Amino acid sequence: MPKILKEADNFSSFTWKDLPPEALLFIHEHYFSKEMTAEEYIAAYFGNIVSGIKHEADRLFEEAKQDALERGNFPDELLEVWTKKIIPKDAEEKSSSSFSKAHSKSVVRDQSEVKRANLSQQIQQKEDQMDEVSHLNRKFEEETDEFLSATRSCLSQAEELLSQSAHYNPQKTLHDQSLLMDVQQHLESLSHQQMDLLESNSRKLRVKTEDEIDQLYQERNKLVW
Repeated sequence: MPKILKEADNFSSFTWKDLPPEALLFIHEHYFSKEMTAEEYIAAYFGNIVSGIKHEADRLFEEAKQDALERGNFPDELLEVWTKKIIPKDAEEKSSSSFSKAHSKSVVRDQSEVKRANLSQQIQQKEDQMDEVSHLNRKFEEETDEFLSATRSCLSQAEELLSQSAHYNPQKTLHDQSLLMDVQQHLESLSHQQMDLLESNSRKLRVKTEDEIDQLYQERNKLVW
């Protein structure tokens, strides 16, 4: 059966490795197709039912392989199958080290990918928040303009009614008209103050959020790909 021989210990020990089922089917087709089924041969091989069956399988595989190679019909999928492999001195240690390094790099990449996805999600959330704030600002401004427009219309109608009754009590009419103007000015002043305050706070929030987004981009760009 396939053996891994270690040059480091002068072949004093080896690790056993069974042939794959594909190789056993190849052997069965060449030598045992009339004596037993493929399933029976594979079961006998892995069950080690017959003494020396695995050693014999090694020999038969190499023999059939050489014959098939000469005829040019050796299956491509069996080209990587071997019955004996010598590992040069220190190669096993280097292989283990290479695997460890590759595994570590793979772990780092996986961790970076997860962190990159989290950072991208945070960036998207903050950008969505900025869009939402801009949308709310525009909505507030539109509704404020509509309110002031409706207020001006109502006050204008009230002023028109007062003008019509001015000949009855001119002094009271002037007083009431002055009150209407004060109300209108107060409402417009208060509305503009609220819009200015909202714009100021929104600007501060936008600057702060843009800085946070920039930091997230920098952190994401530093991750390993």
